[in-house]
Amino acid sequence: MKIIEKNLKFNGNLGRRTRTDYIVLHHADKSQASVEDIHRIHLNKGWAGIGYHYFVRKDGSIYRGRPRDAVGAHCLGYNDRSLGICAEGDFEKEHMPVAQWKAILWLVNELKKIYPKAQVVGHRDLNATACPGRYYPLAEIKAGKGPVEAIKEVLSGMFKDVPEGHWAKGSIERLAQLGLLKGDEQGRFRPDEPVTRAQLAAVLDRLINYLEGKK
Repeated sequence: MKIIEKNLKFNGNLGRRTRTDYIVLHHADKSQASVEDIHRIHLNKGWAGIGYHYFVRKDGSIYRGRPRDAVGAHCLGYNDRSLGICAEGDFEKEHMPVAQWKAILWLVNELKKIYPKAQVVGHRDLNATACPGRYYPLAEIKAGKGPVEAIKEVLSGMFKDVPEGHWAKGSIERLAQLGLLKGDEQGRFRPDEPVTRAQLAAVLDRLINYLEGKK
């Protein structure tokens, strides 16, 4: 993978960051947006320009925002000691495409080579916000897991007995979060009812599409 340079023009001089304690993950809170769109929005706010250091689109393309060693404008109270990575999308409402997930994980791994002591966090871990959204695969990316590893982990635990509570509760929640399992018309899951061949086919079809990056 490579980082695409757009040579964005900033207003004024950007301060230089002398330490990097955090790699902060964000979402754009917009289903569709380009690095130029975010740059323009931030300029219109009176900022020097895009506040993030990297912007990752849904197709997996990675764009440079602010220079890597510049002070950012993305996480109140931590901008002078953090890098910001923003993902195109509104992950309060949608799920992350496979290509984008893989690109963010690659970028995080590359940055960890440069800043091995930096902690990978979500924006909400440091500020009072929902960012990067409930459907952002934050726990998985923090753990260095891509979409295939995450799916395998879910599937491997689906049929193991759990001594307390319902054995399938965690698996159902994870599969639902990834958009692979749907409830009834009211969104309810009935874990003790049998699964028809049609329902199983639908779940497997969603899984195949997910792993092929079509979701």
